Amino acid sequence: MVRSVRRVVAAMMVVAALAGGSVAQAADSFRFHGSGYGHGIGMSQWGAYGLANKGWSYRQILTHFYSRTRVVESSTLPRNIRVGLTSGRTTIHLTAKNGPVQLWMDGPGATFVAKIPWGKTWTVTAASAESKYAIRDHTGALFAGRRWGGPARPLFATFADSGARVFVPEADEVWHQGYTYAYGFLEFDLYDCADRCAERLTIELPFEKYLRGMGEMPSSWPVAALRSQAVAARTFATYKIRRQGLRSDCDCHLADGAGDQVYVGWSKEIGPDGDRWVAA
Repeated sequence: MVRSVRRVVAAMMVVAALAGGSVAQAADSFRFHGSGYGHGIGMSQWGAYGLANKGWSYRQILTHFYSRTRVVESSTLPRNIRVGLTSGRTTIHLTAKNGPVQLWMDGPGATFVAKIPWGKTWTVTAASAESKYAIRDHTGALFAGRRWGGPARPLFATFADSGARVFVPEADEVWHQGYTYAYGFLEFDLYDCADRCAERLTIELPFEKYLRGMGEMPSSWPVAALRSQAVAARTFATYKIRRQGLRSDCDCHLADGAGDQVYVGWSKEIGPDGDRWVAA
């Protein structure tokens, strides 16, 4: 970025000279503003990395980027959080890992629908003609020969109670590799059925478990940088929950992308150096 700025300044000087102006009259300094990919508010991850390498503590890093603030403990953190994983879909895939994934109507553990066997991939499709869910097994067959639920009756998937995991390829809208989830439960919702039904997927899980899935910073980075990211992520999520509550556009507190905070679920814990992030 510095190189490109120098080229721009040099080009301005040449133009000034050609126009008869004097280079000596150019400003001695200039100021520019920028941000990374996302909302551009808060802590710079690369900045935290650099300061941690200089020996700064996580508290020093945080109060540098969040000036006039204090780092304190809180006894009133949220218990649970709802995170929007994907929306506008017609079909979502679920792959059961480490055990079966169970599907329910009316709430997690309420009205049992089906069990996805370990290692199998099933699909949940928005059946627009009937405004219901079409659940298909790993062979493509319509489960039980019927469709389920509707806009007022969401579908739920549970897995954490049995130690299972669920892989959702559609949840990763940037790299298209998909993410795996280990905590809480998934909720499918149908919407815009007056036109053509679409579905969205949300995960609800314990607040501290949510932090384990933050994908904002490589787990191999210095511990002080990781700890500063953990505190910043916890603070940002708490603020959004208390300030906005459940958002009507996604029925969630936060989305899982850079517009809020990047959340990649259990994929973070099992990724390179994931234990370092969990410890931080």
